Amino acid sequence: IAAGLGYASPQWVGAGLALAGLLLGVVLYIRQHGAVAPVVDVEAPEEVLA
Repeated sequence: IAAGLGYASPQWVGAGLALAGLLLGVVLYIRQHGAVAPVVDVEAPEEVLA
């Protein structure tokens, strides 16, 4: 059992780091490219027309 856990742990740790890195990359990408801004711009004309 110990050998099995020792063999599986690095895989789970690697998967966790990869997932955390992916999420961090998405957050940084949104902040750098302002992906949230177009959402606000799309809603603005509707409020103006209303």
